[in-house]
Amino acid sequence: AGAEIVTALGGMLAVKYKSDVAQKEGDELAYRDPVSEVDHRVEVLLRARISERFPDHDIIGEEINDRPGDRPYADFVWAVDPVDGTANFINGFPLFAASIGVLYRGRPVVGAVWCATSHALRAGVYHGHVGGDLHFDEVPTDLKVNPGVQRRLAGDPGGGKSFGFLW
Repeated sequence: AGAEIVTALGGMLAVKYKSDVAQKEGDELAYRDPVSEVDHRVEVLLRARISERFPDHDIIGEEINDRPGDRPYADFVWAVDPVDGTANFINGFPLFAASIGVLYRGRPVVGAVWCATSHALRAGVYHGHVGGDLHFDEVPTDLKVNPGVQRRLAGDPGGGKSFGFLW
């Protein structure tokens, strides 16, 4: 997914909006929920790879509503957002990702997020699983909590005491 996104970055992209009608905000029209040809292409790629390797698993995607008809009650369900942050992506702002998670009987068990940039100031994949630590590529992350920071950018169900993988 990341390689496909990087290849397309900076090119002339076909962009549509999920709501075909622009909404009026004050005196201007505001277009909401952009989707690019890359969103669709990456989701098709991910669905094909998942189905090939895990034919009995179900897939929920953000851009394609089709769910495999023969597996609506599968124990394993993949959730895919091919370009998470499409507005940033289509504008060339490098804060976007490709997100994939797996649920087992409705509970999240594993997740991976390819990020265009990261804490290491480069592209890479954050990943983790139930009971495991969060990794960036193959390296465990050592997230330290700064007690002086009173307003966090993301919530932590543990109240900020532990930053292990929280699923």
